[in-house]
Amino acid sequence: MSWLFCEILIKFTRTNKQILMRQLSEWWEQSKFLNNLIPGLYTSLIFLLMLYFLKPRLKIGNKIALELFPNDPAGQTHLYSFKVINKSLFFKVYDLHICAWVSKIEPSVNADDVSYQPIKIRKQFQWVIHRLYAGHFFQKFLAKDQRLERRTDYAAQFSTFEDIRGMIANGHFITVEILAKHSLTGFTRVITKKYKHVSDIITGTYYSGNSCEIKP
Repeated sequence: MSWLFCEILIKFTRTNKQILMRQLSEWWEQSKFLNNLIPGLYTSLIFLLMLYFLKPRLKIGNKIALELFPNDPAGQTHLYSFKVINKSLFFKVYDLHICAWVSKIEPSVNADDVSYQPIKIRKQFQWVIHRLYAGHFFQKFLAKDQRLERRTDYAAQFSTFEDIRGMIANGHFITVEILAKHSLTGFTRVITKKYKHVSDIITGTYYSGNSCEIKP
């Protein structure tokens, strides 16, 4: 009887040992998978953060400035301008391209498409826009109407002679796109701005520097 009990105990112990070894093996394989997965997730997260922070940080003005072209003696030529500011305190922006279109949503058989008609911009390319001058970071609150003594080469204006005010009608709107390259990483970014109402056009001149406001 005791011999039979010992045999049963040995078999039970051996079976439990096999089960335990199998479980340990499975746990080890899972651990290896997690050890490979977690560093990959960290690497991907760091790369996504780099994409977010190390890409051009440009701002397009919310309004379009309308003024008379100063070089027209007759004073009959209107000039529509868009303003762009590099909001980065540390990095320049290179190879900046700007395009503008008159856009309209066109119904199709099963969806809505957007049609684009190009607007001629006087200068569509800018080699470089410098980094934001730190002293103008709070310009809106500290020096709105004061004359700026330091550099303002972190902002640029692009203009057209085409009648944008007349284009924004009957469901048409203006689409502006800017393609720019980060000076350190070379990452490119496309920034889009849409102007859908005539109220987006203000008669006046942009303030210089870190401001997209228009002075009537």
